[in-house]
Amino acid sequence: MEQARFKRRTITMEVLQTQQHKKRIRRAIFYSALFFIVTAVFLTVAFAVFFRVRNININGNERYSYEEIIAALPVKADDNLYSFKTEDVETAIKKAFPFIGNVSVTRSIPSHINIEITETDVAMYMHLARDYYLLSSELRVLDRIVDAIQIPENVIMLKASQVHRCIVGETASFIDTRSYDAITALYKNISDNNIQTKVDSIDITSRFDVYLQYENRFKVYVGDMDYSDIKMQFLVEIITDLDKRNTGTNGTIDISDYREASVELT
Repeated sequence: MEQARFKRRTITMEVLQTQQHKKRIRRAIFYSALFFIVTAVFLTVAFAVFFRVRNININGNERYSYEEIIAALPVKADDNLYSFKTEDVETAIKKAFPFIGNVSVTRSIPSHINIEITETDVAMYMHLARDYYLLSSELRVLDRIVDAIQIPENVIMLKASQVHRCIVGETASFIDTRSYDAITALYKNISDNNIQTKVDSIDITSRFDVYLQYENRFKVYVGDMDYSDIKMQFLVEIITDLDKRNTGTNGTIDISDYREASVELT
Protein backbone atom coordinates (compact mmCIF):
# COMPACT_ATOMS: atom_id res chain seq x y z
CA MET A 1 0.00 0.00 0.00
CA GLU A 2 2.82 2.40 0.80
CA GLN A 3 4.43 1.70 -2.56
CA ALA A 4 1.13 2.48 -4.33
CA ARG A 5 0.82 5.82 -2.54
CA PHE A 6 4.36 6.70 -3.52
CA LYS A 7 3.55 6.06 -7.19
CA ARG A 8 0.42 8.22 -7.12
CA ARG A 9 2.41 11.05 -5.58
CA THR A 10 5.05 10.74 -8.33
CA ILE A 11 2.38 10.91 -11.07
CA THR A 12 0.87 14.00 -9.45
CA MET A 13 4.23 15.80 -9.44
CA GLU A 14 4.75 15.05 -13.12
CA VAL A 15 1.32 16.44 -13.93
CA LEU A 16 2.02 19.58 -11.93
CA GLN A 17 5.35 20.05 -13.68
CA THR A 18 3.68 19.63 -17.09
CA GLN A 19 0.98 22.15 -16.21
CA GLN A 20 3.54 24.67 -14.99
CA HIS A 21 5.56 24.21 -18.16
CA LYS A 22 2.45 24.85 -20.27
CA LYS A 23 1.67 27.96 -18.22
CA ARG A 24 5.17 29.27 -18.81
CA ILE A 25 4.77 28.70 -22.54
CA ARG A 26 1.39 30.47 -22.57
CA ARG A 27 2.88 33.35 -20.59
CA ALA A 28 5.81 33.62 -22.98
CA ILE A 29 3.48 33.63 -26.00
CA PHE A 30 1.21 36.20 -24.36
CA TYR A 31 4.01 38.60 -23.45
CA SER A 32 5.70 38.16 -26.81
CA ALA A 33 2.46 38.95 -28.60
CA LEU A 34 1.88 41.91 -26.29
CA PHE A 35 5.41 43.18 -27.00
CA PHE A 36 4.92 42.99 -30.75
CA ILE A 37 1.52 44.69 -30.55
CA VAL A 38 2.88 47.52 -28.40
CA THR A 39 5.89 47.89 -30.70
CA ALA A 40 3.67 47.98 -33.79
CA VAL A 41 1.39 50.59 -32.22
CA PHE A 42 4.40 52.67 -31.17
CA LEU A 43 5.95 52.56 -34.62
CA THR A 44 2.65 53.38 -36.28
CA VAL A 45 2.17 56.39 -34.03
CA ALA A 46 5.79 57.43 -34.46
CA PHE A 47 5.58 57.26 -38.26
CA ALA A 48 2.24 59.07 -38.27
CA VAL A 49 3.22 61.82 -35.85
CA PHE A 50 6.98 62.29 -35.89
CA PHE A 51 8.26 61.38 -39.40
CA ARG A 52 6.65 64.23 -41.29
CA VAL A 53 8.24 66.00 -44.24
CA ARG A 54 9.33 69.44 -43.05
CA ASN A 55 12.14 70.34 -45.43
CA ILE A 56 12.85 69.46 -49.06
CA ASN A 57 16.38 70.33 -50.14
CA ILE A 58 17.16 70.56 -53.86
CA ASN A 59 20.69 70.91 -55.23
CA GLY A 60 22.06 71.14 -58.76
CA ASN A 61 19.11 72.86 -60.41
CA GLU A 62 19.94 75.80 -62.66
CA ARG A 63 17.49 75.69 -65.53
CA TYR A 64 14.43 75.05 -63.34
CA SER A 65 13.49 76.96 -60.20
CA TYR A 66 13.04 75.43 -56.75
CA GLU A 67 9.33 76.31 -56.85
CA GLU A 68 8.81 74.61 -60.21
CA ILE A 69 10.39 71.38 -59.02
CA ILE A 70 8.50 71.40 -55.70
CA ALA A 71 5.20 71.80 -57.56
CA ALA A 72 5.91 68.70 -59.64
CA LEU A 73 6.78 66.40 -56.74
CA PRO A 74 4.35 63.61 -55.78
CA VAL A 75 5.24 64.27 -52.11
CA LYS A 76 4.38 67.45 -50.21
CA ALA A 77 5.16 69.03 -46.87
CA ASP A 78 3.54 67.21 -43.90
CA ASP A 79 3.36 63.93 -45.83
CA ASN A 80 4.85 60.96 -44.06
CA LEU A 81 8.55 60.59 -44.78
CA TYR A 82 8.03 56.94 -45.75
CA SER A 83 4.75 57.27 -47.62
CA PHE A 84 6.43 57.33 -51.04
CA LYS A 85 9.04 55.51 -53.08
CA THR A 86 12.15 57.49 -53.95
CA GLU A 87 12.04 55.96 -57.45
CA ASP A 88 8.60 57.50 -58.02
CA VAL A 89 9.90 60.95 -57.08
CA GLU A 90 12.90 60.58 -59.40
CA THR A 91 10.66 59.47 -62.28
CA ALA A 92 8.23 62.35 -61.73
CA ILE A 93 11.03 64.92 -61.79
CA LYS A 94 12.63 63.55 -64.97
CA LYS A 95 9.26 63.34 -66.70
CA ALA A 96 8.31 66.91 -65.83
CA PHE A 97 11.71 68.43 -66.60
CA PRO A 98 13.42 66.97 -69.69
CA PHE A 99 16.70 68.81 -69.14
CA ILE A 100 17.21 66.96 -65.85
CA GLY A 101 19.29 63.93 -66.70
CA ASN A 102 19.91 62.28 -63.34
CA VAL A 103 18.12 62.54 -59.99
CA SER A 104 18.97 61.08 -56.60
CA VAL A 105 16.40 61.24 -53.78
CA THR A 106 17.32 60.36 -50.19
CA ARG A 107 15.64 60.69 -46.79
CA SER A 108 17.18 62.19 -43.67
CA ILE A 109 15.42 61.30 -40.41
CA PRO A 110 13.38 62.77 -38.94
CA SER A 111 11.94 65.14 -41.54
CA HIS A 112 14.18 65.93 -44.52
CA ILE A 113 14.14 64.96 -48.19
CA ASN A 114 17.32 65.61 -50.18
CA ILE A 115 17.17 65.83 -53.98
CA GLU A 116 20.39 65.95 -56.01
CA ILE A 117 19.94 66.95 -59.63
CA THR A 118 22.27 66.72 -62.62
CA GLU A 119 21.11 68.66 -65.63
CA THR A 120 21.96 67.58 -69.17
CA ASP A 121 23.04 69.63 -72.17
CA VAL A 122 21.88 69.62 -75.76
CA ALA A 123 24.19 67.37 -77.76
CA MET A 124 22.33 66.90 -81.06
CA TYR A 125 19.18 67.90 -82.87
CA MET A 126 16.94 66.38 -85.53
CA HIS A 127 14.83 68.19 -88.09
CA LEU A 128 11.52 66.36 -88.49
CA ALA A 129 8.75 67.82 -90.63
CA ARG A 130 8.65 71.51 -89.63
CA ASP A 131 10.10 71.16 -86.16
CA TYR A 132 13.52 70.80 -84.60
CA TYR A 133 14.00 68.38 -81.70
CA LEU A 134 16.84 68.96 -79.26
CA LEU A 135 18.47 65.77 -77.99
CA SER A 136 20.83 64.79 -75.19
CA SER A 137 23.83 62.51 -75.73
CA GLU A 138 21.54 59.63 -74.71
CA LEU A 139 18.89 60.74 -77.25
CA ARG A 140 16.49 62.02 -74.63
CA VAL A 141 14.20 64.57 -76.32
CA LEU A 142 14.80 67.80 -74.43
CA ASP A 143 12.72 70.29 -76.37
CA ARG A 144 10.83 70.96 -79.58
CA ILE A 145 11.35 74.26 -81.36
CA VAL A 146 10.05 75.69 -84.60
CA ASP A 147 12.79 78.18 -85.43
CA ALA A 148 16.31 76.99 -86.26
CA ILE A 149 17.74 80.19 -84.80
CA GLN A 150 16.88 78.81 -81.35
CA ILE A 151 19.24 75.85 -81.74
CA PRO A 152 22.22 76.31 -79.40
CA GLU A 153 25.70 76.70 -80.84
CA ASN A 154 28.03 73.73 -81.34
CA VAL A 155 25.20 71.23 -81.48
CA ILE A 156 25.45 68.35 -83.96
CA MET A 157 22.74 67.92 -86.57
CA LEU A 158 21.63 64.30 -86.63
CA LYS A 159 20.25 62.71 -89.75
CA ALA A 160 18.65 59.36 -89.02
CA SER A 161 16.14 57.31 -90.94
CA GLN A 162 12.86 55.84 -89.80
CA VAL A 163 12.29 57.73 -86.57
CA HIS A 164 9.57 55.88 -84.70
CA ARG A 165 8.85 58.20 -81.80
CA CYS A 166 10.17 61.63 -80.82
CA ILE A 167 8.32 63.19 -77.87
CA VAL A 168 9.67 65.73 -75.40
CA GLY A 169 10.57 64.06 -72.12
CA GLU A 170 11.06 60.63 -73.69
CA THR A 171 13.93 58.89 -75.44
CA ALA A 172 13.82 59.05 -79.22
CA SER A 173 13.22 55.65 -80.79
CA PHE A 174 13.70 54.26 -84.28
CA ILE A 175 12.09 51.57 -86.44
CA ASP A 176 15.49 49.89 -86.51
CA THR A 177 16.15 49.54 -82.79
CA ARG A 178 19.88 49.11 -83.45
CA SER A 179 20.07 52.72 -84.58
CA TYR A 180 19.89 53.93 -80.99
CA ASP A 181 23.00 52.00 -79.97
CA ALA A 182 24.84 53.10 -83.11
CA ILE A 183 24.09 56.80 -82.59
CA THR A 184 24.87 56.91 -78.88
CA ALA A 185 28.07 54.89 -79.36
CA LEU A 186 29.26 57.16 -82.17
CA TYR A 187 28.53 60.31 -80.18
CA LYS A 188 30.45 58.87 -77.23
CA ASN A 189 33.43 58.16 -79.50
CA ILE A 190 33.26 61.72 -80.80
CA SER A 191 32.98 63.14 -77.29
CA ASP A 192 35.81 60.97 -75.94
CA ASN A 193 38.08 62.58 -78.54
CA ASN A 194 36.85 66.10 -77.64
CA ILE A 195 35.65 66.92 -81.15
CA GLN A 196 31.92 67.20 -80.42
CA THR A 197 32.06 70.98 -80.94
CA LYS A 198 33.82 70.49 -84.31
CA VAL A 199 31.48 67.93 -85.82
CA ASP A 200 28.68 69.76 -87.63
CA SER A 201 26.55 66.78 -88.55
CA ILE A 202 26.16 63.02 -88.33
CA ASP A 203 24.43 61.21 -91.19
CA ILE A 204 23.47 57.75 -90.02
CA THR A 205 20.53 57.13 -92.30
CA SER A 206 22.36 53.88 -93.01
CA ARG A 207 24.30 52.16 -90.23
CA PHE A 208 26.68 50.83 -92.88
CA ASP A 209 27.39 54.16 -94.60
CA VAL A 210 27.92 56.73 -91.86
CA TYR A 211 29.11 60.24 -92.72
CA LEU A 212 30.32 63.18 -90.64
CA GLN A 213 30.72 66.82 -91.55
CA TYR A 214 33.76 68.23 -89.75
CA GLU A 215 33.99 72.01 -89.17
CA ASN A 216 32.38 72.62 -92.54
CA ARG A 217 35.77 71.65 -93.96
CA PHE A 218 35.82 67.92 -94.39
CA LYS A 219 33.24 65.37 -95.38
CA VAL A 220 34.25 62.25 -93.49
CA TYR A 221 33.19 58.79 -94.61
CA VAL A 222 33.11 56.49 -91.57
CA GLY A 223 31.56 53.48 -93.25
CA ASP A 224 30.05 51.02 -90.79
CA MET A 225 30.22 51.23 -87.01
CA ASP A 226 32.94 48.61 -86.58
CA TYR A 227 35.93 50.06 -84.72
CA SER A 228 34.26 53.47 -84.60
CA ASP A 229 36.30 54.40 -81.53
CA ILE A 230 39.57 53.75 -83.37
CA LYS A 231 38.25 55.56 -86.45
CA MET A 232 37.56 58.71 -84.43
CA GLN A 233 41.08 58.65 -83.00
CA PHE A 234 42.41 58.14 -86.52
CA LEU A 235 40.37 61.12 -87.77
CA VAL A 236 41.80 63.42 -85.11
CA GLU A 237 45.36 62.36 -86.00
CA ILE A 238 44.74 62.92 -89.72
CA ILE A 239 43.29 66.41 -89.29
CA THR A 240 46.02 67.38 -86.83
CA ASP A 241 48.63 66.29 -89.35
CA LEU A 242 46.91 68.13 -92.21
CA ASP A 243 46.74 71.33 -90.17
CA LYS A 244 50.44 71.08 -89.38
CA ARG A 245 51.27 70.64 -93.07
CA ASN A 246 48.91 73.41 -94.09
CA THR A 247 48.10 71.37 -97.20
CA GLY A 248 44.53 72.56 -97.63
CA THR A 249 41.42 73.46 -95.73
CA ASN A 250 38.71 71.38 -97.37
CA GLY A 251 38.24 67.93 -98.77
CA THR A 252 37.06 64.38 -98.18
CA ILE A 253 38.45 61.91 -95.68
CA ASP A 254 37.73 58.19 -95.89
CA ILE A 255 38.33 56.33 -92.61
CA SER A 256 36.09 53.35 -93.36
CA ASP A 257 39.22 51.20 -93.07
CA TYR A 258 40.55 51.92 -89.61
CA ARG A 259 44.03 50.78 -90.65
CA GLU A 260 44.44 53.00 -93.71
CA ALA A 261 42.73 56.26 -94.67
CA SER A 262 42.51 58.25 -97.87
CA VAL A 263 42.30 62.04 -98.16
CA GLU A 264 41.28 64.19 -101.13
CA LEU A 265 41.87 67.92 -100.68
CA THR A 266 40.20 70.65 -102.69
